[in-house]
Amino acid sequence: MGLQSELLLRTLVTYRHVTGAAGVVPIADLATNTGEVSPDGMSWTFHLKDGVRFGPPVNRPITSADVEFAFRRIDTAALEAQYGYLYDRLIQGMDGPVERKPTDVSGIETPSPRTVVFHLTHPAGDFPRRLAMPATAPMPPEVAGCFTKPGDYGRDLVSTGPYMIRGADVVDASSCGSIIQMAGFGPTSDLFMVRNPEYDASTDNPAVRESYPNSIDIRIDPSTTDILREVSNGRRDATIGTIPVPIPAADDLHLTARWEPTDTLGYLSMNVLVPPFDDVHVRRAVNLGLDRNAILWALGASARGPATTHLFPPAMVVSKGPEVFPLDGDLAAAQREMAQSPYDSNGDGSCDAQVCRNLFVPSPTTPPDVNAVPIIQSGLASIGIVLKVRELDCMCPYANFPKVIKNLLPLSLNRGLEPLYPDPEAIARSLHSSGIACEDQIDYSEVGITRRQASDCGVLKQWRKVRDNVPNLDGRIDACERLKGNARSACWAEFDRYVMTEVVPWAPIRFPDTLIVTGRTVTKFEYDQAFGMISLCHVAVSTAGI
Repeated sequence: MGLQSELLLRTLVTYRHVTGAAGVVPIADLATNTGEVSPDGMSWTFHLKDGVRFGPPVNRPITSADVEFAFRRIDTAALEAQYGYLYDRLIQGMDGPVERKPTDVSGIETPSPRTVVFHLTHPAGDFPRRLAMPATAPMPPEVAGCFTKPGDYGRDLVSTGPYMIRGADVVDASSCGSIIQMAGFGPTSDLFMVRNPEYDASTDNPAVRESYPNSIDIRIDPSTTDILREVSNGRRDATIGTIPVPIPAADDLHLTARWEPTDTLGYLSMNVLVPPFDDVHVRRAVNLGLDRNAILWALGASARGPATTHLFPPAMVVSKGPEVFPLDGDLAAAQREMAQSPYDSNGDGSCDAQVCRNLFVPSPTTPPDVNAVPIIQSGLASIGIVLKVRELDCMCPYANFPKVIKNLLPLSLNRGLEPLYPDPEAIARSLHSSGIACEDQIDYSEVGITRRQASDCGVLKQWRKVRDNVPNLDGRIDACERLKGNARSACWAEFDRYVMTEVVPWAPIRFPDTLIVTGRTVTKFEYDQAFGMISLCHVAVSTAGI
């Protein structure tokens, strides 16, 4: 989800684009408020502000029909909406992508040009956050409807925000055949944005967008060295997101390193289908035996972020209570926990079953992640779990290996679970049975796997061996998802506590920070918590003195 979307597109609901917890609270954008919800939580009504318009080449008012058209595109299989599943089986009539673009969505009503009503299949307290996703932004059918292949509309995207793609004003939208690609967008090179003449700042909120620059030029450059040189000499203002290596610590480079918190979780997942991790005592022992602070030290200066034993970042759930396990590890406690496992037959605190020997674990091959592997190996060896760490022979990234159920990967070091939108549900979904798929799954621990899923994915024999030990969190996740406000926050805080004390399918390690580098030209900096990038909605620059 690129931050530039907030400059080009306005959605019914958005965020303030600032750092911390305030940056992940939904706020009205195109709509007059964050939605009027029915008492049963099944219907959400939004009213469009007066004066909101499409930019060139459409130049007309935005209507509720344009909002519905965006969801019709999401529901079209050929367009391959990346996160259409956020709305499937939630909005009535959206039961999964269909071959032909639907003529309407039964769960979306447009009783007037400025009113849109969503009817849900079940309550969802995070629905406003889902409506802040860029794909839900209103789309003009007379232009967007001309594009039938994935990604193509992005090259001629019609703006609803303070900026537009350069060249939008010379596109002829009188017919699909007359539309040419806007000059300011090269999908693999750059995006050049200029002021949108149809944008009315009075319909917007300066707490959301201050929009200082007259133009914004985003360039793609694979060379960190070149990027830093350009920022240092004033030809570029900043990096839009993280850079992969630490910057040189030299004041005369005119660079400022800004480490900012993300909503990402780095963690170790344990597969409950694969012994010994089908036993909760083993999973607790792993959490107790890991020295998370030592892992952070091994990762080095290029991978900052606080160690944690929680599931949810502070910006999402503020009151989660103290750490569940010692951040430095506690070997004695880990061995006491292991002694309660049937895989420790003599109760000496060390797993002596054969299933604890030579557990295959694919390893990252590049710093800083590879530096953490020996610390993890040592921590698990102290409770009798011996890892057989191997680099994969195939060319696929090691991170893809746990996505396939049949691999039955016992343990996986996950660099970062980055939620699509800033809500605990987006993380908890990776512990829901709906996150299980034969390939490209997100529930690497297989928590909640059903007999049907195991059979379909070819692991039924293994499931039968451990089925009595397979935990299920679907009910707790679904219950929290239905709530709003303080009740929702309290539910997720309790979920965090329950999972990390009673189920422990993961060993959380840290909440990674992101590194943004700014130069002398940046006179006002802000970080966007919801997008994990520099806040282009609030940044200001000046070339004076360069």
